[in-house]
Amino acid sequence: MKQKFLCWFIVLREDAGRVIVAESSYGATLLVELTIILLYSQLKIDYLQDGKARSVLLHFNTVTQNMYAEAVKSILDAIDAPRDGVMTPKLSGTILLSGWPLKFRNFSILYTPQNSQLLDGVCWEEMRGVFGRELAPAAALVVTDRHIIVIAEEKISRWFQFRRSTKYGAIISYLPLDRFTGFQIKLHRRSRVLELENRGNSGGETLDITIPPDKEEAVHRAMQKARLNRAAASNVLRIGVK
Repeated sequence: MKQKFLCWFIVLREDAGRVIVAESSYGATLLVELTIILLYSQLKIDYLQDGKARSVLLHFNTVTQNMYAEAVKSILDAIDAPRDGVMTPKLSGTILLSGWPLKFRNFSILYTPQNSQLLDGVCWEEMRGVFGRELAPAAALVVTDRHIIVIAEEKISRWFQFRRSTKYGAIISYLPLDRFTGFQIKLHRRSRVLELENRGNSGGETLDITIPPDKEEAVHRAMQKARLNRAAASNVLRIGVK
């Protein structure tokens, strides 16, 4: 059978009339991020070009968010379709989300690719420092048999916040397990930083997520499940090649 080389491409036209074209093979795609906040939405794709990690941003009206969400899922399926080739229209394991805040539970169900099995997840509230300053937004970490997904509220940068601001929407980052090569949790005085290492066919990058100290153990457990599932999938692929 003749091998097909598939890729995605984005064409952008700037205000000055200049046209920018970004393209990449699925094998060089590292991370896909979808931002949905009120009328502001954005699609961000991290990919490798000439051995370096690059990004392309596409802004769109939230009215068309379903179309872009489907495009994201198509890219993810092209990177890492179910290994048995069977695409099921159901997301299983959602009982793991039963104790989560409604917002994160709904976003997890709506924006996790449906042909996936939930393995673990951790949800946490926003972190605050002196004068009510937000150190990190509320977020959730979802691990499936195919992806690591981070769902976070937008971060507020102003110093003085004595009441919690209402936040709408979320930033959803998708890291395919095929790209996941490891993780570490770094200790800071008031927080922990989870570093996710992801690599493509010729390079890589890291994704940093700030987590509360009391969630370190749960996050470590979830990432161990991601690592084990990644290793098991790699073994299956090696056996299939022999």
